[in-house]
Amino acid sequence: ALLSESVFYIYRSYSLKTLKYWGKVLENMQMDESGFFVWSKTSIEERERLGVDPGKIDMAASNFAPIVKGTEFGIILTEEEEKLVRGSLRSRKDFDVAKIAQELGGGGHQRAAGFSVKLSLPEAEKKVLEIARKHIKLREGV
Repeated sequence: ALLSESVFYIYRSYSLKTLKYWGKVLENMQMDESGFFVWSKTSIEERERLGVDPGKIDMAASNFAPIVKGTEFGIILTEEEEKLVRGSLRSRKDFDVAKIAQELGGGGHQRAAGFSVKLSLPEAEKKVLEIARKHIKLREGV
């Protein structure tokens, strides 16, 4: 009984705010034209409207970035301030997301990496997508 109670409190005890935030992450998710990855972004306004702490992003990245069938990885961008965007990358299999993060001034591991860029959300999105697409081409040897 003790184990199942622990599991219950860890995995089945999210606040409604957190779940609604995750819903926004999923609603904003897009498939890249390459079909290789998905990405999502949330703005300050969206999070403020939901009353969510930006710290909840890591859980969202782990839960949703690496689960889309047929993709290699996922990216979640969070606008933390007007000119500060944090990105979390999660690999599904063996794609090294740390290489993308490193190019954006961040770091991490092959399967989980992150970065912060001092750009607006649209600028950050454009830059991150360019770099991610470049790394796909490098890996494919295109």
